[in-house]
Amino acid sequence: MDEVAEICPRCGRNEVEPQAPSGFCSPCVVERIREAYGERQRATVLSRREAWRDRTTNEWERDRQRVSRLQRAVKPREPAESFDPWELAYDALRELKGLRSVRMRAEQYERLERIAEAIRRLGWGPDDPKPEPAAEVAADLAATRPD
Repeated sequence: MDEVAEICPRCGRNEVEPQAPSGFCSPCVVERIREAYGERQRATVLSRREAWRDRTTNEWERDRQRVSRLQRAVKPREPAESFDPWELAYDALRELKGLRSVRMRAEQYERLERIAEAIRRLGWGPDDPKPEPAAEVAADLAATRPD
């Protein structure tokens, strides 16, 4: 009797190589190895994504990174000679005024004005909700005045 060649149980088309330990044909062995490697890679990628998501969803971490980016963006090359914000703003506005003498388009003038306004806001600081001392005195006088 002739020996019947075994057919690969995976693809059902090719003959199993003699002495093959896996019981599959060569193309199916290669494909099986490729799939196993891909599955391990997918699992690794998913764990990396999960770890990344955990690191970046922390609100405090996001705020810390934001502050760090802002500090790097506004850090001067050299420290200022004056610590008075009004003096610093005045120096910056004076430099901007020198740029206005150069011929520019209207959009560029508008952009310079927006920059100047931002510098004024930096120099002035946040709006203080406390009234001016003169306004406080006037309010005290009005409160104590007999009607």
